[in-house]
Amino acid sequence: MFIFKKMFVFVFVFFTLFTSALDAKDVVKDIAHFTFAENEPDVTFTTIVMPSAKKIKEISARYENYFVTVQGDTSCGDNYERYASKVEDVLLHAGVPAHNIHLLYYRKKGGGSDCTKSRSVAIQLHLMHLINHDNDNDNDGVLNALDKCPNTPINTKVNSVGCAFSTEVILLNGHKKHTAIIVRTSKGLVRIDKPLVAVTVSANDTISKPKKLTQSQVEAITGAIYKISNKKQYRFVFYFNKLNLVAKSKKELQNFLTKLSSLQDPYINIIGNTDTIGTVEDNKVLGLKRAQKIAAIIDASHIKYLKMDLSSNSELNLAVPTPDETGEPRNRRVEVLVQ
Repeated sequence: MFIFKKMFVFVFVFFTLFTSALDAKDVVKDIAHFTFAENEPDVTFTTIVMPSAKKIKEISARYENYFVTVQGDTSCGDNYERYASKVEDVLLHAGVPAHNIHLLYYRKKGGGSDCTKSRSVAIQLHLMHLINHDNDNDNDGVLNALDKCPNTPINTKVNSVGCAFSTEVILLNGHKKHTAIIVRTSKGLVRIDKPLVAVTVSANDTISKPKKLTQSQVEAITGAIYKISNKKQYRFVFYFNKLNLVAKSKKELQNFLTKLSSLQDPYINIIGNTDTIGTVEDNKVLGLKRAQKIAAIIDASHIKYLKMDLSSNSELNLAVPTPDETGEPRNRRVEVLVQ
């Protein structure tokens, strides 16, 4: 009987520790560790990494928040960053949000000779705040008490209240006259040129008809952003060569950061753009990665802001119209709208 009691205490302590670990603020899971062949074909990258992307989405659905680290080893030379970068491309294609991916590199001081090791990439998933799925009947990651769409089909992208994901595009009040927003997707194009008019872009790229909103409706959608919508808006443009800022844009960074730091709680909207070389899908990823570069510079400068959004227009919002498969430096840009 004495032994039984000791076993019971052990089991209880183990169970307590186990459940505490699940409820910990930050749970780290090793998702995969790859070693790629020299000049691995892109199609092989996709085939190998895609199961990891699926695993990330399945596991993270049980948590309120998460981020992914993609760590590449660059011990043998400086060109091996491309392996980790290609893994990041696959995760972006699979729907892992750009803001949730942290790209890291390990550099051995003085370089090294183990080039096989340098082609290795590790993926880790960092999870925060476990969701109790016993209280989530449709298993969409939103608890029943908060779920306004309780019968969402499986694998549907949902927002914070459990309804199918959609994007509201609203033209807010501003200082400039004759302002307009062009909303373009694979399903069509809509122009918004009147204040407080909005369209909804659904998960399948369908654009709704423009609708006039009241101020209270806009504030309910945008929250604190609407309260600053009548402030002066600043626009900055940075030009890229692949994923590197061109020399002129590098020189303009400090003026940009100085202006940004002088504003109180700014809203920052960073939009990546590309030229027409490559597919729309690949350029969507490239535009996001360019936007990430600017976001990383802002965060590294410890500038406080109200909110920062990242998005990509791919090749669908050209500054200089060109035919398909045409290189144009003025289209390879990131626009930063600050308000």
